[in-house]
Amino acid sequence: MRAIFTINYVTQWGENLFLVSDSDGTSHAMSFHDNFYWSCELEAGDDFVYHYEVRAGVRVRIEPFGHYLSFCRSNTLDEVTLLDSWQDYESDNIFCTSPFQIMFPRKRPRRVDKCVMPSHVTLRVKAPAIPPEYALAITGGSLQLGNWQPQKAARLIPADFPYWTVRLQPEGVYEFKFVVVDRESGELVAWEEGDNRELAVTFPHNSALVVTGLKFSNPLSKWKCAGTAVPLFALRTASDFGVGDFADIPKIVDWATRTGQHIIQFLPLNDTTSLDSCHMSHPYNPVSAFALHPIYVRPPKAGVLSDKKLMARFTQRAMHLNSMKSIDYGGVLRLKIDYMRAVYEDNIQAILEDVAFSDFVAANASWLRPYAAFCILRDSNETQCFEHWGAYSVYDEDKVSAFLEAQSHEANFVFFYQYTLHKQLAEAVRYAHEHNVLLKGDLPIGVSPHSVDVWCAPAMFDMSRQAGAPPDYFSQHGQVWGFPLYDWKAMEQDGYSWFKARVRNMAQYFDCCRLDHVMGYFRMWAVPLGQSEGACGHYVPCIPDVPIEVNELLWKQNGLNHLGAIVGATSMLLCGENIGTVPAGADDVLKQLGVLSLEIQQLPRDGYPFRWPDTFPYMSVCSTSNHDMNVLRSWWKHDYTAAQQLYDLVLHHDLTAPDEATPDMCEEILAQNLGSSSMLAIFPIQDWLSIDADLRNPDPDSERVNNPMSVDNRWDYRMHIPLETLVAAAEFNKKVRMLIAQSGR
Repeated sequence: MRAIFTINYVTQWGENLFLVSDSDGTSHAMSFHDNFYWSCELEAGDDFVYHYEVRAGVRVRIEPFGHYLSFCRSNTLDEVTLLDSWQDYESDNIFCTSPFQIMFPRKRPRRVDKCVMPSHVTLRVKAPAIPPEYALAITGGSLQLGNWQPQKAARLIPADFPYWTVRLQPEGVYEFKFVVVDRESGELVAWEEGDNRELAVTFPHNSALVVTGLKFSNPLSKWKCAGTAVPLFALRTASDFGVGDFADIPKIVDWATRTGQHIIQFLPLNDTTSLDSCHMSHPYNPVSAFALHPIYVRPPKAGVLSDKKLMARFTQRAMHLNSMKSIDYGGVLRLKIDYMRAVYEDNIQAILEDVAFSDFVAANASWLRPYAAFCILRDSNETQCFEHWGAYSVYDEDKVSAFLEAQSHEANFVFFYQYTLHKQLAEAVRYAHEHNVLLKGDLPIGVSPHSVDVWCAPAMFDMSRQAGAPPDYFSQHGQVWGFPLYDWKAMEQDGYSWFKARVRNMAQYFDCCRLDHVMGYFRMWAVPLGQSEGACGHYVPCIPDVPIEVNELLWKQNGLNHLGAIVGATSMLLCGENIGTVPAGADDVLKQLGVLSLEIQQLPRDGYPFRWPDTFPYMSVCSTSNHDMNVLRSWWKHDYTAAQQLYDLVLHHDLTAPDEATPDMCEEILAQNLGSSSMLAIFPIQDWLSIDADLRNPDPDSERVNNPMSVDNRWDYRMHIPLETLVAAAEFNKKVRMLIAQSGR
């Protein structure tokens, strides 16, 4: 069937517009018409995925979000005309991300009529955040549109998220407006915002018109929710092996459900295993950007051991490790690997014959096979410094394939371990979604210099310097993180394929994603190799001897390019950690791309040692602290002067502030943050517990997860109470639920 694609797009002199098929990459040159309308004709199948590109000799601009055309053709239909709109980065794209698909489930009819009928107009409208008890309708000045009576309006049908469609008979000129109505009664809920719409259409007999790119101006109140930030390793249950793991996620989800929370945020879950034990626990020092950390497996869920005595010894070791106040990473990891090795040896034939296992290995071969070789070579050479691996010091795909063939037994163990981790995390994700709880992951800004990623693709990294941060609130001497910088030119020439693969891999498990040190996508603080203090670094890129505004324009464009590639590659809701030194224009880029900012009340701004929650924007995540800071009670204790100011100026108390952050004070601070405009209010679990005198930790200083100024930090914090106690704390849970409900979240 002939399809005529039409789009209104303003180009510059010398630029031309092309339609590109996503399935085979075929480009179709478009013809220019009056008023910057472009068109082309081609034969299109029933399902056609495509996007538009602007070129002037070489590609100049590519549409970040494409189009999906799906319909069944009528026997009498000769052609269809599509009136498209360029799908660009826009702040309201946040409503098209995964959280809104889960929190606003679509009640689609059993059978959706996708037929495009001759002499009919089909409207395709983007309207993501419509609650399931409501429906979208169209009303206007004609009989088929209900003569401006919402109860008689034509209902739209939910299509592929976030679109709704309606098929209309031709009227020449339509004047209309979209409305939200009650799904059952048809009663009006709200008119869309803005003036009446008008659409004039003409098309030949036996043809049809499909109008895309329409956006519903949603008048409903903006969705907000509350949640908890907690390192997965910090969770504690009676059945743990000395560290929180994937099997604990359903229990924290149960607690979230009881308290009216809808999001749980974790630190990065990537493998950070290192033979240097002081780096083993650092979640922002991954040895693989794709592999899950072996420490998060729950071995008994992987299989039952035939040797009951061995199983009893494993259980006894697990009980000892679980009784410890903090995490013994080396001991826990050795126990879990030993247990998983025993399961593998007991069930190896069944594992290798499992179709699901084979499918997992095949689907993830691009990162899984190099990762397996990396793990085997690291352990056999007793170092992860691949420079010392002899013939394998430089990655060679043919050599690695031969190596894995020769080491198939060990390679299959690594495959099995990662497959088990994947299954257990995927099971926890399903449980969370069944209970309307979102999971938020964390994308580290860098990788270890001795990671499988650097080993496989050294050209993508700048190994001549190390990343860090200048002196700031978190460290008066600056920070040195030790991982390499990115070679952004190489990344861009490769189409950012590595970054896109990372976020697509994460999207299997997470609905939201924290972008660690998001300012690093604009410019990175580079520190010379061998230096231990960040103060001696400088920003890269940086043009010397020019006004700062010149560099800030450069950094702004970098952020738009680098982050734009990531935003266009995932359906996750992205949240940038925009703290520290923020270049001019960076906040504008985040807003344009639909990336939420981070607002932490206890961080200094505008000369004050804190922030006012009533100034937080909607497109933000608000919190009372984070993993690099003192928790709320410790902040109060160690910065009493700031606490007194907050007590006076923000909480509006006239008296002397109490010496410690009492449960009532903590509750008041959390309630104030919950009342902010921020879309997400996510508090550390330590700060939630601080509002209860019986559940709060007697030693708040022990609850800090990381201190950037300390090189000895081991990331070994664990909750002082088990999740079983938290789930059963009826009065506390009732109080949390009430606080959240009163805030409208």
